[in-house]
Amino acid sequence: MLDLNRGVMTRFTSDGLQVSMYLDAPGEYLDENGDPVPMKLASQAGFDTKRDVREAARLEKLRLAKAKIDLEYVDNDDDFQVLEHIENGGKLKVRRMANGRHAIFNEAGERITKRDFNQAEAEDLIAKSQALVSSRKAPKNEAARSAAA
Repeated sequence: MLDLNRGVMTRFTSDGLQVSMYLDAPGEYLDENGDPVPMKLASQAGFDTKRDVREAARLEKLRLAKAKIDLEYVDNDDDFQVLEHIENGGKLKVRRMANGRHAIFNEAGERITKRDFNQAEAEDLIAKSQALVSSRKAPKNEAARSAAA
């Protein structure tokens, strides 16, 4: 079932099949039941699928850039500990604690975060930290990239 309060663009194919796309999720096309629809069908319904795919890629890059910027201005000790551990080449694991909460541990089994997270928050913090570290290590321009290859 589609969430009509979320902002939905709906179009119909010549056969009368309803194809919808949430405005905040370009390139993801759904039928009236909320099930995924092939891009070819969405194109037949009148969606500009190429533009929507580019927009989805742009939004993903913006999300990653925001996450990197947020981590650069860390004011939370837990976030800093995770970032520092990943920068030093350490591996991290999310472990379940009491009451459905989770904490982040290093490979030696030592807890490196003071507060508890839900599982998605903990995994997201690790992913954002890894993305920031890998972007810092990546060559900044095309000449440096080709020299590194």
